[in-house]
Amino acid sequence: MAAQPRRAATPGGLHRIAVVARKTGVSEHMLRVWERRYGALASHRSAAGYRLFSDDDVARICAIEELRAAGEAIGEIAGLTLQQLQRQKARGLPATRRPADPAAVARDCHTRFLSAIERLDLSEAGRALTTAAAALAPDPLVVQLVAPLLSEIGVLWQEDRLTLAQEHAASALLRDQLGELLRAATPGKRAKVLVATTPPGEQHELGALIAAVIAAHAGARVIYLGANTPASELAAAVERTKAVAAMLSVIALDEESTRARLEEARRAVPPGVELWVGGASVRRTPRAGIIWIRTLDELRVRARSASRSRSPRG
Repeated sequence: MAAQPRRAATPGGLHRIAVVARKTGVSEHMLRVWERRYGALASHRSAAGYRLFSDDDVARICAIEELRAAGEAIGEIAGLTLQQLQRQKARGLPATRRPADPAAVARDCHTRFLSAIERLDLSEAGRALTTAAAALAPDPLVVQLVAPLLSEIGVLWQEDRLTLAQEHAASALLRDQLGELLRAATPGKRAKVLVATTPPGEQHELGALIAAVIAAHAGARVIYLGANTPASELAAAVERTKAVAAMLSVIALDEESTRARLEEARRAVPPGVELWVGGASVRRTPRAGIIWIRTLDELRVRARSASRSRSPRG
């Protein structure tokens, strides 16, 4: 068995990112955001490719998080040394500053994003998402910001209050954000596999991508196939990855097409593999092997349970 990095808090000790998250209270996702977007951290890499942080890194992270929670902007303190951070703490924190409320952050970034999209100011729209990603953990980022934005953008486009160009630009930015969240998820070695896609004819992929992100951060190992996957290809992916379930998003298909595509998928995938179906047309009667997912909370619970359960396919 390969030797693990030392986890004791000794000078020069190295710690895996999961250990650092437990020690500092800063999520693994947030640590990656700080490192990648703000240059706040410079992790080392083990021979196996794991991020490793020193004791000084842990101290810096604690200091940054204390200042950030008190209201300091991460962009203003990310480049400070440990000594500079400690001096700033010693000077005292402004009494009027309070930790940011996640719901308030989501509302503010929601407004900023839509306003920027209306002007086609994609740089500002991107900054709004960056602000939200730095302040919110993956679940609230998706549930409180990304999903509501996608819903409102769809309504605005249908009501001709957004042009096709504005809708496409907004969707592209949100797709990139979701993709980044999916790549940032770190399932355990024994995590169960879920496959996410849309059935043939369903071109709207962002519902499936949202499901992929929620399930991945609930502990599953998610294989995202994009949109419009034929039943035979879905079955092949399930077989190859030994997935325990396939997540299908249905948004624009009519009822007859939805029923036909789901029956094709049900016949194609191996026995014992469930189909989890969500989207705009979730009002369906139960069918054997087909589970209708009505909320993201329900999906999260089901993904967490599936990821932890024993499976005959594992």
